Amino acid sequence: MKKSLKLLLALFTLALGVLFAGRADSKAATATWDANIQQTDAGKGSAKIQWNPYIGSSEAVGHYEVYISYDCVNWTKTEERFYGKDCTYTVDGLASNSAYYIKVVAMTKSSCSWSSEEVIAESTAARIATLPELGTVQNLRQIGATSNTITIAWNALAGAQSYTVYKYNSYNNYTPVATTTATSLKISGLSASFSANYFVVANAKNITGFTATSKEYIRREMRTAPAKVALVALSHYWSFSRTAGFKWSGVNNADGYQYQVLNSKGKAIYTNMVNITSGSISPFKKGQFTRTRVRAYIKVGNGYVYGPWSGYSYNAISSKVTAKRSKNRKKITVKWKKVTGASGYNVYVSTKSDRGFKKCKKVSKKKSSYTITKYGKKKLSKKKAYYVKVEYLTKVGKKTVKSGIVSQGSV
Repeated sequence: MKKSLKLLLALFTLALGVLFAGRADSKAATATWDANIQQTDAGKGSAKIQWNPYIGSSEAVGHYEVYISYDCVNWTKTEERFYGKDCTYTVDGLASNSAYYIKVVAMTKSSCSWSSEEVIAESTAARIATLPELGTVQNLRQIGATSNTITIAWNALAGAQSYTVYKYNSYNNYTPVATTTATSLKISGLSASFSANYFVVANAKNITGFTATSKEYIRREMRTAPAKVALVALSHYWSFSRTAGFKWSGVNNADGYQYQVLNSKGKAIYTNMVNITSGSISPFKKGQFTRTRVRAYIKVGNGYVYGPWSGYSYNAISSKVTAKRSKNRKKITVKWKKVTGASGYNVYVSTKSDRGFKKCKKVSKKKSSYTITKYGKKKLSKKKAYYVKVEYLTKVGKKTVKSGIVSQGSV
């Protein structure tokens, strides 16, 4: 079907005062009919219509002519000649976000020339409208997160009546999440450490019910709060610098980790943040049981959203431990300063520095010394050197937990 390329100019001429009322030859319509004109599609500069064919005269309809108007009073024909017979037509060259009136005129067949064609009937008028032009939604950002939700926001877009949020899956594959009139949305039902890309499209309906959507979009990654760090443990203790090192399991989509040491009363005495799965504490607190824990975080805006804390790694070391051998070399007396929070102490002895340690005694928390007289079932040998070790114990509920740090020396 031929589409008008001159309509916008014609309507502009109409607005200047060159007004058309009915057909150019001023022949009045002999009948009117309800053509039930329906707009079936809309663009930013076009509108597609369809209508019911005229049935009500013995005269055969040769073709239809389509007229358009701003005010339903002054009309202009959309084309010089329109030979369409299928009762559909696309009006081009219109202004965006604008409303018009449209009507259809049924014409007789031409017997010899177009000037001999006459009006059979003129339809009642109907409204049509083009779509508004919408820009791109700007400043899409994450403003909140929990373990199972994310909250996103964006700037209001001029002309938008609503916004549809989409989850981006892959190229040309995305899932609508929700449509809202607000400029923010909380998305729930997610899992911890979830990550996905989202984008927002603006919508605006015209008066005939067709919806314009912004085509360009900006995609952003959004994340829930991190999952719990599963494991934290002491990796090393360097006595010469009093440095304790820790390592822990990583969490998906985390930006970094916060690790913290609490004293025996549960007060935080050291806190630090890193973007790796290990950290160190120096100087490590002596004389009391400490608890080290870790949690992952993500950055949201200018702040942080944290996951839950891990379980604790329990560690302690006495501020002073000594081992002294008797003059006859048959006894080794180990002494230590008591550790706050300790439930007891294990004392070990071995003939090698790195293995072979045998437990001598579990000592009550009320005591701070123990005398070793045997290595296993044998008495200590005067001629051998021995290595001693003190292990620190604490109660966690009904469970006894050993410190990752021990005190060791030789005599």
